[in-house]
Amino acid sequence: MKMRRLPPDYGLALGIGVVSLILYVRTAAPSVVALFDDSLEFQLVLPTLGIAHPTGYPLYTLLGYLFTRWPLGSPAYKANLFSAVAGAMAVGALYLAGRELSGRRLAAMIAALYVAVIPVWWSQTTVAEVYALHGLIQVLLVWVTLRWAHGVGSLWPVGLLLGLGLAHHRMILLLVPAVMWWSLARRPLLQMIRVAWRPTLRVAIAPLLLYLYLPIRGRAITSLDGTYRNDWSGFWDWVTARSYTVFLAENPLDVHRDAGFYLDFVRDQLGYWGLGLALLGLLALIAGWLGPNRRQTRWDGVGLALALATTYGFGATYQVTDVEVFFIPAFLTTGLALAAGVATLQTAWDRICLGRGWSKARSAGHVALALLLLAGVFRTAEARFPEMDRSQRWEVHDLGVDMLSQPLPEGSVIVGILGEMTLCHYMQFAYQMRLDVQCVPADREPDRFAAVERALKEGRAVFLTRQLPGAEQRYSLGAVGPLIRVWRKGEATWDPLPGRADRLMAQGVRLTGYLVEMKVLRSGRLVRLTLHWRVEAPIGEPLKVSARLATPADDKVAMRDDVPVHNAYPATAWLAGETVQDVYDIRVPPSVPAGTYEVLVILYRASDGSELGRASLGEVRLPPP
Repeated sequence: MKMRRLPPDYGLALGIGVVSLILYVRTAAPSVVALFDDSLEFQLVLPTLGIAHPTGYPLYTLLGYLFTRWPLGSPAYKANLFSAVAGAMAVGALYLAGRELSGRRLAAMIAALYVAVIPVWWSQTTVAEVYALHGLIQVLLVWVTLRWAHGVGSLWPVGLLLGLGLAHHRMILLLVPAVMWWSLARRPLLQMIRVAWRPTLRVAIAPLLLYLYLPIRGRAITSLDGTYRNDWSGFWDWVTARSYTVFLAENPLDVHRDAGFYLDFVRDQLGYWGLGLALLGLLALIAGWLGPNRRQTRWDGVGLALALATTYGFGATYQVTDVEVFFIPAFLTTGLALAAGVATLQTAWDRICLGRGWSKARSAGHVALALLLLAGVFRTAEARFPEMDRSQRWEVHDLGVDMLSQPLPEGSVIVGILGEMTLCHYMQFAYQMRLDVQCVPADREPDRFAAVERALKEGRAVFLTRQLPGAEQRYSLGAVGPLIRVWRKGEATWDPLPGRADRLMAQGVRLTGYLVEMKVLRSGRLVRLTLHWRVEAPIGEPLKVSARLATPADDKVAMRDDVPVHNAYPATAWLAGETVQDVYDIRVPPSVPAGTYEVLVILYRASDGSELGRASLGEVRLPPP
């Protein structure tokens, strides 16, 4: 039995998608990669079937859950790979859409590959985020709509993709004007509404039933920040993302950007030649210069202009801090104009060759153009690769492991802001680390104080992830690895450290113990220095500590300066008679070679930097980077 051959365009789309997938997988983050963005939330929501922030993203959550069931690595890595796969499929689909619009394979291929390495798009294919899947739905929607406009296929896939888009991200609505325009190419408006759009809209409604996931799942859990209410009002507010619409009408974060910012941003993302080709393609389409059917070409061009206007207009008016990702629909749409631009160059060359009888030069010119543009894409990808490569980003993963690897008493409570506690919950879920520890998210300082007081009243050991202003006056504090232990004032007790010392470092402050640990983490080399300060008298001025690695000639190779106890417990708050445990992590740059280095600790005045005392804590052997 003969196997059916894949049509050439589908084969090329598959090949472009595979090339993109290899690039995205190669640069994908290996685990959790950020504390304070949505990717960490999704890396926990997807594998646990959680409830994501508004609008809930039910399509993304359910597909992501299925993807994270595969045995491909940690849950976070699998969630990142989901974005890589969706992004690669979007690039392959962009080839099909570009081919449909421009009529040229080379033009569509160049445009798809160029969009694949636009920095903001590339960045969203290497972490767990919603934009790669949105891009896939958007490009497929454009493709099937253009096919309908060109007399191929049915209109119901348009409705299906609109519905799927609405079950994922509301930015799909930005394409509705262009979709409506393109769809009118085959029938007048009233006939379209009567014959085609009524059944199409019925198809579009079906995917919206995915939002029932929220009330069904909400019977068992809530969102990570605990704000989802499983009633009609809470459900409606969540699905409509009512709290986010303020960024269209107002500027609550006081974000100020002028036209120069947007022009520079778009130029940096697309480059001059990308912008030039896109503008050329748009003008050629509107002028009807591409293709034999000038009316259809102009119709396509006007629809593309509508799509560019709505997508760029939205990005320029949405007043959020991370506005860059909201330009992704605009850049994907620009990829279609870029395909038309390359096709314009090909068409111009063909007409020149035809007019002068250069039949042999015609093919040679197309080959030369292909090589030139492919070289440009390759050089662009090569230049952006170091910045886009997240494959060695282990810092947040190492922090999560470090937090829960400390000798925390049974049933301890860790209090921190939402991102930090999401990391804590992820580590407990993914690696079953310290399931007895309770991780309490509290973004507001009063809520953190309340959580600390509750835990102390219950007799539980309490730890903070960061400085809590005012805590130094109410509690005794000390560092345990990256965490801050909270005691009632004057009740702190610490086990002795292996290294014994008896050195007066400043008036009223004596160094009594130390521990030097060499840690080789996935994110690099780190020397952790744990100190015990014995307070002999109240301290009347702010002090700082400098922890250093130095050569025998006293050349500093790495150092860490900070206020004691992770900047949370200044010396002026220390009580006479107490011992304060302090920790400093000295990150060693890759440029520092292996060898033996002296460990120094220096206590100095914060006001003028004058040294009060120093102590050598021996030597540490650094392994190769």
